[in-house]
Amino acid sequence: ATSPIDVSRSGESGKITVSVDIRHSYIGDLKVKLYTPSGASATLSANTGGSADNLIKTYSFNAGTLKSQGEWRLEAIDNARRDTGYINNWNITFEQ
Repeated sequence: ATSPIDVSRSGESGKITVSVDIRHSYIGDLKVKLYTPSGASATLSANTGGSADNLIKTYSFNAGTLKSQGEWRLEAIDNARRDTGYINNWNITFEQ
């Protein structure tokens, strides 16, 4: 599943916080990536969490000089069969 957010803020990204709410029956199967408008990506979760349900978490990191304006995408990939899920909600906050 992929979910875009269009950011109208201009300038460098700097420190960002990404909050995700992904509903899934086995989060250990999930790989979650964030894509910037320039195409750079950051892995937020890589098949961690075991058999727990639902990935509801906040991630903070420095995106440095990457531009903030444009489409940011959150991607969740299920690396196994039989489990289902969806991106319920997510947001991005620029702290600079």
